[in-house]
Amino acid sequence: MPQFTAAFLRHSVYLGIIRLVSLIGRMLTVKQWDDFVRFNKARAEKEMCNSVLLRESILHILQQTSSDLQAQHTATAYGYRHRLHEYAMALDELYYQKKLVSFFAIPLFSSLQGRS
Repeated sequence: MPQFTAAFLRHSVYLGIIRLVSLIGRMLTVKQWDDFVRFNKARAEKEMCNSVLLRESILHILQQTSSDLQAQHTATAYGYRHRLHEYAMALDELYYQKKLVSFFAIPLFSSLQGRS
């Protein structure tokens, strides 16, 4: 039974009170202890509010980053499609010019070969 009591006291709030009293070096009144508890509670609630604000800020930054990446993806995809379209049009133009050159050049070459 004494081992259970020692283990229980090691992890209890009561031991925290004993440590606090021993650290301060004097006895605390109930009012002083209540003031100390209220101060700790207020500080913990403030830290919790700061934590919530920080979490919301982090989520906002993550959403903004995601939005920026999506915009960059859309712009890059548009640029890529536009460049492919320009390439296809240039290739069509080259085929058309080749067809025209072959249409007009072959009779000229054959007539030049016939004259020589």
